[in-house]
Amino acid sequence: MKKAQEAYQRTIEHAESEHPKQMLHSQSRVPQLAKIGLALLYLGCRESVDISRLGFSKVSLDDLTKAKNVIAVLDKGGTVCNVSEFLLMMTKTCLHYRLGSYQRAYDLAQEAKAFATEHSFVGYLDFADRTVQFLQNYV
Repeated sequence: MKKAQEAYQRTIEHAESEHPKQMLHSQSRVPQLAKIGLALLYLGCRESVDISRLGFSKVSLDDLTKAKNVIAVLDKGGTVCNVSEFLLMMTKTCLHYRLGSYQRAYDLAQEAKAFATEHSFVGYLDFADRTVQFLQNYV
């Protein structure tokens, strides 16, 4: 996990320090998506080939705090594209799942599913739908 965390941090730092004309529209998206990835890493959740699970690794209180802080930074800055918006919803879903706020996690997953449907995010729709199904066992 340490190597992945360092890679996300380097990506964020590199993208934020890049000359504005180098990355154009990607300049704000790259660090934002990297921060979302970092928060998911802290939460022990992932979107992978097996998209039917949120993840089952143990998460320390310290990692939960780090994830909350990253999410707060993302909330404060706002999202720059619909993909980021969707992924942030799913990240918050994972956070609430880890905190034991299962109803809130379920509600957020449903919102993310509706958002994915509205924006025709076919691959993400499946991810959100499987997450909703997973969380139904907890509400």
